[in-house]
Amino acid sequence: MSVGALAGACAFVATRPALCRRWAPPVLAWSEGRHAAWFGGLEFLILFETATLFDGVRNGAKLLWPVVKPVLHGALVPDAAPMLALADIVVLGGLAWLVRSHRGATRRASSDLH
Repeated sequence: MSVGALAGACAFVATRPALCRRWAPPVLAWSEGRHAAWFGGLEFLILFETATLFDGVRNGAKLLWPVVKPVLHGALVPDAAPMLALADIVVLGGLAWLVRSHRGATRRASSDLH
């Protein structure tokens, strides 16, 4: 995703009250809660990469492309479906972990308020 698309998505969410009400509380709870250090680190990383135009990421991708390209085109792995399925499981597992940790933080924050 390009920086322009990310900025456009953020601007779209920020200018829609319904989306703001839906997405702002979880982000703020994450940034102020027990995960504040992670939020600050990720925020710094994203801003740093944006300022340097993702040079490190692009250079790393250029170095890895000769290795990854044959795998994606099936030269080294005849059927890439198991590899893609494993990647999907890892990504979905990470998302599930984030949702679970967010729900727990939200429950703790709401119980602290009452």
